[in-house]
Amino acid sequence: MKVQTVATYRSDLPVDDDHPYRTGAWRPQHTEYDAWDLDVIGKIPEDLTGTYLRNTETAVFQPIKRYHPFEGDAMIHSITFGGGEARYANRFVKTEGFLAEQQAGRSLWAGITEHPSNAIAEHGWGARGMLKDAASTDVIVHRGEALASYYQCGELYRLDPVTLEDRSISRWGIEYSGRGVAAHPKVDPHTGELLFFNYLRDDLNLGYGVIDADGELSTYVEVPFPGPRQPHDMAFTENWTILNAPSLYWNVEARAAGYFVNTFHEDEPLRFALIPRHGSAAEVRWFEADPTFILHLTNAYEDGDEVVLDGFFEHNGRLGRRVIQSEVSGLRRPGDRGDGRPGAPLAVQPEDRPDHRGTDERAVQRVLHDQRATCGAPPPLQLQRAGRAGHVRLQRAAQARPRRRHRGGARGATRGVPVRGADGPPGQQHRRG
Repeated sequence: MKVQTVATYRSDLPVDDDHPYRTGAWRPQHTEYDAWDLDVIGKIPEDLTGTYLRNTETAVFQPIKRYHPFEGDAMIHSITFGGGEARYANRFVKTEGFLAEQQAGRSLWAGITEHPSNAIAEHGWGARGMLKDAASTDVIVHRGEALASYYQCGELYRLDPVTLEDRSISRWGIEYSGRGVAAHPKVDPHTGELLFFNYLRDDLNLGYGVIDADGELSTYVEVPFPGPRQPHDMAFTENWTILNAPSLYWNVEARAAGYFVNTFHEDEPLRFALIPRHGSAAEVRWFEADPTFILHLTNAYEDGDEVVLDGFFEHNGRLGRRVIQSEVSGLRRPGDRGDGRPGAPLAVQPEDRPDHRGTDERAVQRVLHDQRATCGAPPPLQLQRAGRAGHVRLQRAAQARPRRRHRGGARGATRGVPVRGADGPPGQQHRRG
């Protein structure tokens, strides 16, 4: 194996760092490499051609207050196959925030578990505002370019998908609504279109758009939502785009104090908005399911007059609510150490007086996932599920048309109870059948 060092970037993290999200598998890499003549176990097929890309979050500087792994700067790793050989490369995504902090030699933006006023920089990004656009959540390929994106809406940073050469920002990404683009946009390989959504913290509408195969914005729609929400993923079929309004969103009480704390609203259903790919807000159909937060969707396709959606059902909504209430009130459970390490408290206390003179408290806000199996039969209307996989049919959503199944992953292990759709404004209590 032959290795060439391309560049090494500044970092002030301690050599003996013992932070749980900066050690072990999380240990950051600050050097860019090219490697070829890689050692191979077995044989690479001669006709295997292509590139595998992975986006990762990489800690570079000590945080202003607290570090959360979602705040790491984007580093793209690639393995390219061709002619029976493989090459490796890794590159930081040269975002505006990354370059500014490299020049300053320190963190300039507050993290997601901090008060926004802790930021040293005078401007920021993200649906919340005053965050660093790390572009570290996702990477896709559209029109021959790799696009790195950020989960709270930022720019789409362009790279050569093989050499990882920087190609700056997708210019269409800043020409509408000022929202940027949320992570997990989707590419339809049959049409060459890219589908995306975006949002802002106080906006009652969710933006939905389509970029055509020539890189032009062909559709952009303001979809009325039940209120400001934080969807993380989307799905699509041949004719429909599926957006979601989760039951988990920012706590109103915390917002009044300037904090952004997620709260699970167990009395509010999960809502799906189905819109024709190039449709209007008037054509949106709404469906309801049991309250939950959808992190990722794995597949969607049309089956006759139904849209079938596969994804993951989060079981720990009530646990999450207790966590949030503890954080908002500044309370800890008896016996909690308060340092946020594994086995310690479920949440950290917010700063009483936000400033940017604090040191790294080595505290990480953690949401613990309840892995315990649900016992007994689920109550009526609750999505049937095995493990954490959910499978639901959205009835009467699509008219009978020739269908193409877009497979994005394995189907859920069990079929969900049908969820009946209805017209009308979001937030209306539609019947669920």
